[in-house]
Amino acid sequence: YLVELRPSSSAPAKVSRVPDVSGVLGFTVKDCSGSYGVAFNPTDQPVTLSLDPSQILHRSGEKFRAAWLKEAGAVESVAAVRAPTAFALPAGEILFVSER
Repeated sequence: YLVELRPSSSAPAKVSRVPDVSGVLGFTVKDCSGSYGVAFNPTDQPVTLSLDPSQILHRSGEKFRAAWLKEAGAVESVAAVRAPTAFALPAGEILFVSER
């Protein structure tokens, strides 16, 4: 995911770091349109995260990748789904959740 936060155009917005969960890096954004979260697992093991079932889990996969990213190799395409209460984020993968 490529993310650009522009507080001047989305004010008022609150950006927070995701609490440290076994080395996972991430942040959440809350603004007047909803909340969004991005998490990355830089470790070499899956990490289980607790999610809010009112959120939508996005794992874009190859189906939604830009053409210039396809050279990175195949990935499983998964459509957006209701977030489970616990999700095992695989090593080296990114998670995006939204709530509206």
